This record gives sequence, C-alpha cells and structure tokens, in this order.
Amino acid sequence: MRTDADRVAVIAKMVDVLDALASGESTNPTDLARKLQLPRTTVYRILQTLVDKEVLTSCYEPGPRLIRWVFQAEEKFSLQALSRPSLGRLVQEFRETVSVYVRVGASRLCIVRQEGLESVHHSVQVGVPMSLHVGSAGRVLLAWLMPDDRQALIVESVKTTQIPESNPLPDWTKIQAQGWAMTVGERDPLLASISVPIFNDEEEVLAALSISGPRQRFTLECVDGMVHSLQEEARLIQKILRDSQRVQ
Repeated sequence: MRTDADRVAVIAKMVDVLDALASGESTNPTDLARKLQLPRTTVYRILQTLVDKEVLTSCYEPGPRLIRWVFQAEEKFSLQALSRPSLGRLVQEFRETVSVYVRVGASRLCIVRQEGLESVHHSVQVGVPMSLHVGSAGRVLLAWLMPDDRQALIVESVKTTQIPESNPLPDWTKIQAQGWAMTVGERDPLLASISVPIFNDEEEVLAALSISGPRQRFTLECVDGMVHSLQEEARLIQKILRDSQRVQ
C-alpha cells in the first residue's frame, strides 16, 4: 500500500520532470530519464499522467491546464503591481492599512499591502495563508461563488484553521447586493475591516481590496467614505487590468 511518503516522492519526481521539460533541452523520455537518473518507465508513467490531466499535451508541451494556471498567476502578479498606486491613495486618505487578497484553494493570501500611517495600525503579512471564512476579505472572496462551492471551501477552511464559522453567518445575498463586506472583531477582537471585490473580465472575483485597522477608528461616519473610495479604486484597478491585457 502506498504511504504518504511515497506520494510525496512521486510528486517530487513529477516536479523534476516538469523542470527538465522547462529547460527546453529534450522532450524525449529516454533523455529525460538519463538526465534525472530515473528509470525510463517511471518517467514515461509521470509524463502519461501529466498528459491525461492536461498539464502537458501528447507532445509534452504545455497543456490547457498548465496554460490556464500560468494566465491565472500572471493576472494576480499584474494585479500586485498595478494596484500599488490605489493602495497609496487609500492610505493617504484614511491612514489605515490597505491590502489586496486573493483566494488560493481554501485560504486567502495577501499579495500586496501598504501599512497605515498611524502609530497603532494593523500589520498584514504578505504571502502568509489566512483563514478564508473569517474577515471581510474572505467574505468578499466567497460571496460570488456558487453556494455549494462556497460551503465546501468554508468547511475546508474551518478544518484547516480550526477557527469556527462566525455567528451569525454572513448574509451572502446582502454582500453581493451592496458590493462590500465589513467585519468587526471577527478575526481579531481589536480589529475591523472593510473589503470590496475586484472583478476580472468574466465578472468573477479576482481579489478583495481591503482596509483594516483598530475597530474604534471605524466609526459610522468613516465607513461610508471608506466604502466609496474602496469601490472607486477597485473599479480603477479593473480598468487598468483590462487595458494592460489589451496591450499584451
């Protein structure tokens, strides 16, 4: 019976095969086996699996699934660079930390952030997986998904992080209708955050644009202005992304 260690070893070999193919030297299984010092049958079996899963074509070139991953990653990295001016403007206007989050599986990940200007501000770590089902950014990343897909991700996020679902549960229809989400003290009792969606050309949520800080500074008077500015900047980021993709 195959153990977890065996499965990890197979995945490691698969990555080695993909790296060897990416070098462009040869797509011949015999050459790859010699280069990687693996049995030819092992290399052929890995190649066939990658072809079956559409990661590679039958000619061992990038397949539809791999190309889709590349475009998704490129879109997110473009978002990282193109959103920085918006983050700067929002920080100058509200003096709070502003971040962009994307969904990666059942987690959310901050890909870019600008720290707030106040001496006490929310510090966000870039690249560290966070619970998807907790916080306003997670709500925005989940709200526009199909209900079954959303619930499956929430279950996985709860299982992974051991953080229970919020009570009361989010009103997903309301979040969609108003176009933003706010949480107070949900992930951290001292913090509040507001998030709005950034959509791609297919009207799918690509990312969440968020502002966060100490909850006492998120007064009713401030919230309306924050929501308006976040939505304006999100629309601007969407336009810049579309324009940059047309140029490419």
